[in-house]
This record gives sequence, structure tokens and C-alpha cells, in this order.
Amino acid sequence: MHMQGQVSEVSQGEEPAAAAAASVAQGAEGEKAPTAAEVAPETAGTSRIRAKLLHEIDPVLWASVVDVLKPAAQETFSSAQKVYELVAAAWVAAGCKVKPTLNAFQDALAKNSASPSAVATAANLLLALPELLQQGPDILQRGSTHQVKLSRRQCGALLAAALFGAIPNTSVQAQSMLNLPQFDLLFVLDADKPKAQCLVNYFALLGDADNEFFNEVVTFSRRSEKHPQLVTSAFWKGLDKPLASLNVAQGAIENAAGLLQADFANEYLGGGVLHGGNVQEEIRFAVCPECIVGMLFCEVMEYNEAIFIVGTLQYSLYAGYGGGFKFAGAANLKDVHTEPADGLGRRGPHIVAFDALCFPGERQYQEGLILRELLKAYVACLGDVSEDAGPRCSAIATGNWGCGVFGGDPQLKALIQWLAASAADRNVVYYPFGDKRVEDLEKVVAAVQSHGIRCGGLFELLQSHNSGRVFDGVLERCSQSD
Repeated sequence: MHMQGQVSEVSQGEEPAAAAAASVAQGAEGEKAPTAAEVAPETAGTSRIRAKLLHEIDPVLWASVVDVLKPAAQETFSSAQKVYELVAAAWVAAGCKVKPTLNAFQDALAKNSASPSAVATAANLLLALPELLQQGPDILQRGSTHQVKLSRRQCGALLAAALFGAIPNTSVQAQSMLNLPQFDLLFVLDADKPKAQCLVNYFALLGDADNEFFNEVVTFSRRSEKHPQLVTSAFWKGLDKPLASLNVAQGAIENAAGLLQADFANEYLGGGVLHGGNVQEEIRFAVCPECIVGMLFCEVMEYNEAIFIVGTLQYSLYAGYGGGFKFAGAANLKDVHTEPADGLGRRGPHIVAFDALCFPGERQYQEGLILRELLKAYVACLGDVSEDAGPRCSAIATGNWGCGVFGGDPQLKALIQWLAASAADRNVVYYPFGDKRVEDLEKVVAAVQSHGIRCGGLFELLQSHNSGRVFDGVLERCSQSD
């Protein structure tokens, strides 16, 4: 029997996505990009593989963890040392062969006066896990469009299980067939002080939450786009529709309220968030820990897929980037929890994780890799599979996607994202993060628009550029058409 708020599949009455594929035979001229409504979740009648939870697969080990935590759930701890001893004992009870040092966690406990109550909150959430989730969440497998729906309480319980070492490891989750991120907090608790502080702060804030808050919903959706024409140059050249608007903004993507917010993702959701990474995706997951839950059940992304997280909140403030990333205190949930819930009970931003090519070098300017990035960005811009449960995000808030350690050219990637968003009928708000390589983006957009160039024309303008000179090349080609 499913409990209220347990994981569920999408059950929308959408039509199968066949119309656009049939149009390939009719030629590319005047083709129309398939819309989000034409992409149906492929879940009906299929058996799902689920994540493995400790109480399901090893009741004896689970009972050992419960024996450690049950007395502590109501205890008032007198010192951070006693809190550490409790958490370390839970890890050993869950099967850890050596008592973990959890150095970063100990540091976080010492710095947060609410840490004893935070750990008690986590203990109570873990103890409730068998009632909250009798089975693990569905795995969001490669090649399928599917959604997992969890309450905030269920998200908290899964993160609490990870905090106490009571989530079966990735080799168990893989079930000899799956390719999943590693969902294990041990490195963070031992060596990543800012993220350990974020976790302690998360559970401290949950300690003050009411049932209405806990019953709100967070969804995780995989969208897999299988229209074959989207990887052909004929389709993009023949895409006869106007370009969407593109506006440049300052600030941070996570503050773009009401917009689809880009997560410059690794192909494995979360990237290095649990292993020392501190760039855009990792920071977002650290300050919004409900995002981390998706790493338990989201397989690696294929070239034609994106993952959407809707309803998570930012619990921690931060400063810095990369090696300078720091926890900067608790967020005021009243400030980030203002919009009304949608039809699924979700209250929070729409985040889309989509991975760029890694180290594409000079090949990124060739048609084949441009087509790959167009498809990936287009799937991201289609939006969450249940976006119609609330107001549609009018624009995607994005920026220099794949242009840091991945080595992409931000001038090329900006124009690719503009074209992809236009094909998906979504505007673009672009956050350059002070990168001077894209300081002429508005000038280029204005030139393209003033020449009446449409989607197909922009695709042709993207071809055959030199490194760092994409904007110059586009402006030159526009001037030659005068």
C-alpha cells in the first residue's frame, strides 16, 4: 500500500511524441520543434527499479542503527562531543568497519549552537523512514521520461539516513545494471567543513518546521528526448520561427525567482558536491540539500536528457566560490518560501540540471558537437514534465554553461542556448558572472535581431568559428548581409 506523499510516477494524459518524428520524411523546411506537451512520460505499464533502503534489505543492521538512535531521539545533549559519539556509533552500527572521525562534522557541531537539536531532529526523521518510505524511490533510469515525488519530510529522512551512514552504498544501489552517482556523506562529514555546516544548519531549520512545511512536495524528473530530427542540421536550418528575447542580468541564477534556473551539471547529478567540488552545481546542492537526495536515484544523463528538480529550498547562505566557498549562516525561510504551492504541492524554484561537453577543444566549433549541445540545451529548456501544475517559467536563467573547468567557449554556448530556448518557446535571462568574454552579448543579440534573423539563420551563423572569436564572426557575417 502506498502512503500519502510516497514516490509516484507521472500520470499525465499527454499524447505520444510522434508528430515531429513523422515530419522528418516531409523535409526540414518550416519544421516545428516538438513542445514539452508532446513529450510523454514513458511509465505506463512498466516495472520500475527502486533504490535500496537499509530497512528493506538488512533488517538486522537497521535494528542496530535504531538501537543506537532511539534513546537519543529525545535526549538533550550536553556537548558537541556527545553528539559526535552518537553519530559515529550509528555509522558503526550501520556496518562501517572503522569508527569514522567526522572531523568536519565535529567542527560544524562546535560552531552551531543548535547542533544538538539538529541531530535529534535527524534521528527522529531516520526512525520514521520505514513508515515514510516502505520502499525506496523509483530509479530515474536512462532513456525514460519519469518523475519521483517526495515530501520534504521524506527528503529529510533520506538525508538523515545518509548522515548516520544508513544508506546502502552505491554498489548495492547499482544492482549490477545501473550507473549512479555516489550517495555517501562520509567525505563531507570528515573533510568538507563548509558543507558539513550546511548540513547541520539544514537539520536545525527542520527542527522548527511544521507539518504543513514537511508535507510540501519536491519532485525529481528526468526528461529523455527521442525525436531523431533534433540531431540533424536539416531540422535546425529549417526551423522557421522567431528568436526569443535574451536579456543580460547581474547577480546569481538562484535568485531568479519565477524562472527556470540552470544547474551547470556534471553528467552525474550533483557532480563533486560530496567529494570536494565547490563550483556552480556543487554550491547549489550544498545550500539546497534536498537536491542531494536526487543523487540516490538519478542515473547518469545521456546526451539527450536533462533532470529537473522542483520545490527545493535554499536553507543556507554562502560566500565565495571554488576554494573560497564558505557557509555564511542560515537562510531566512520566510524570504525563500513566499510563492504559493502549485497543483502538486511544490513551493520552490524550478532547477534544471544539464551537462555540457567536457573538454571539447577545437571540435566544439564543428557542426556535430554544436548539434549535441543544441539538443542538450533544448531538452533543458522544455521544462519540468509537470510544469503545467503551476505558472510556466517564462525564461531560463542561465549563463556560461560548461565554460569553466569543462573548457567550453562562452560566446558559442550563449548563442547555442539562445537558439535552443527559442526552439522551446522560452526566453533567456543571461547571467555572465563578470566574464568579459561575453561582455558583447547584448550587442550581438541586437545585431542578429536587427537583421531579422530567425532560428534557422542563427544555426547557420553558429558554424565554423575560431576560438574566442564567435561574436566577432557573427557580427561580421551580419554586416556582410547588409
